[in-house]
Amino acid sequence: MGDNAALAHNEHIESFFTDLRDTHVSGVGVKETSYYPYLSNLLNIIGKKLKPGVRCITHPRSIGAGLPDGALITADQKSKATDPLADGLIPSRGVIEIKAPDEEVRDVVGSDQIAKYLSKYGLVIVTNLREFTIVSRIDGQVTTLEAFTIATSEKAFWKALGNPWKLADSSGESFNEYLTRVMLQAAPLTAPKEVAWFLASYARDAKARIEGQAALPGLATSSCRTSAGLGLSSSDQRPYLSKNFFCPSLLPSKEHPFCEGKVPALGPGVVSETTRSEVDNFFQHMVIVE
Repeated sequence: MGDNAALAHNEHIESFFTDLRDTHVSGVGVKETSYYPYLSNLLNIIGKKLKPGVRCITHPRSIGAGLPDGALITADQKSKATDPLADGLIPSRGVIEIKAPDEEVRDVVGSDQIAKYLSKYGLVIVTNLREFTIVSRIDGQVTTLEAFTIATSEKAFWKALGNPWKLADSSGESFNEYLTRVMLQAAPLTAPKEVAWFLASYARDAKARIEGQAALPGLATSSCRTSAGLGLSSSDQRPYLSKNFFCPSLLPSKEHPFCEGKVPALGPGVVSETTRSEVDNFFQHMVIVE
């Protein structure tokens, strides 16, 4: 599904943070649209490593549900060469709604605009550049699937961006993993190795958070739509995870060992030894809760 090994040093994340900072301090840019190219470039760098590749197109044409700020399409989606979104093509990995950092993502998620996008596209990534949320419709309800927070306020965001290298060093790995999962969220999971990739991604994310928690007092958090979510409990320094997390987020059926908090049988040849090790490590260092 993907290989981000070449992006391990997070230069692309640092460049993204630097571009945001430089445009902000210049005083010339518009508070929202001036930042679109930087997010698009970041997503394209990460998406290029995926199989199939994923591209972010800003300002896609309307196909009957308004004008989202971005669309995520895969390289195997075919349409007119001059217009990837021609003939009513639905972006297979969802659309993006970008707001300014002074707006709150939670307010946008509940808006009529997002409800309209969901009715047409099925998956929307809502962001104000400091917070990112994946939104879908489950059983007719607008539902947040997974979120990532760089900073909880606009003031804290611009302050953190004052040192892009430090911010990328402390939160870059988790941010990269999250954005990769964003672009794979709508991808079909038809094989054990694909499910294992998601588990390995969460394992890498959890490991980075644990190792960097001293430098990240509430700055970068990753949470899931379950009430427990992925976080650090006060009574146990290991991350905890709801046993139901894997059912709605990754699997089409609840009849699966993940729903009982069990490690799936990943036999020889199903996944690489590296992925197997990451998955094993993930479950060994997680507390499965009700």
